[in-house]
Amino acid sequence: MIVLVNICESWNFWFIAFTLNEASWRGMNQMCLFVGPQSVRRGSISMISTSFERCSGEACNKHTCAFGGDVRIHCKEGRLKEALHILDLMDQEGIRVCLDTYVFLLQGCIIRNALAEGKWVHTHIIKSGFEQNIVLGNALVNMYSKCGSVAEARLVFDKMPKRDVVSWTAMIGGYARLGHGEDALKLFSQMQGETVKPGRVTFISVLRACAHLSSLEQGKKIHAHIIKSGFESDIFVGTALIDMYVKSGSLKHARQVFDKMQEWSVVSWNVIISACARHGRGEQAFKLFQEMWQEGLK
Repeated sequence: MIVLVNICESWNFWFIAFTLNEASWRGMNQMCLFVGPQSVRRGSISMISTSFERCSGEACNKHTCAFGGDVRIHCKEGRLKEALHILDLMDQEGIRVCLDTYVFLLQGCIIRNALAEGKWVHTHIIKSGFEQNIVLGNALVNMYSKCGSVAEARLVFDKMPKRDVVSWTAMIGGYARLGHGEDALKLFSQMQGETVKPGRVTFISVLRACAHLSSLEQGKKIHAHIIKSGFESDIFVGTALIDMYVKSGSLKHARQVFDKMQEWSVVSWNVIISACARHGRGEQAFKLFQEMWQEGLK
């Protein structure tokens, strides 16, 4: 039996839905709570916090996660300030924050390029005891690098007790994105020494580092690694290879990669066409443009 309590807008529009069947799921453990964004912003979270005291164990953790729903919605819609306010209220009331809620908050910091707020969330994560979690470690490395602080990203990376391909890719990508090509290549080499198998995004990031350095020889080595790993036919890796060869001054190799691709994106076509035009191959560029048009791409 479900009872819905609907308190009108003048009472902050908060809703509680819960089961009255005390016999099932050990009393109130089946209870679900849904709190609207307006209610939390206005501070009514304290009105329902006592309900959580009746939960216990794993079921309680699941229900506290329901309170992260508003946080996630705010983060997705770019309302970071409101999301952080909810987190602060939950902290004041002693309501446990779920791991995935922190992930959404860090993503919200990336969207807003909010480094200071990201540091605050990091502090909250440490206090919550989640710092050693690999998922949050990866999210923190990603947040710091995308918010422009590669040094702090590396500090988090180095402290991680365990790292997976996502960890390495996030750090390598951060170096490549911020123009630290040599550091990206050095870390990629270290990754290989750790016997971690690189993925598609890893190779794209490393190729970006090579392109930044205009390092043709290093790019060729990465290309050979890509072939060995079976990613050469990947459309995104192929496009990154074309871009790397073009920026490293080898239109010949770029065209070879382009011609071997099984499918092309608009970006693939644009990279090779613009490269031909820049290298004085106007007729070739025009011919490629016509072929792109025939393929139905614009």
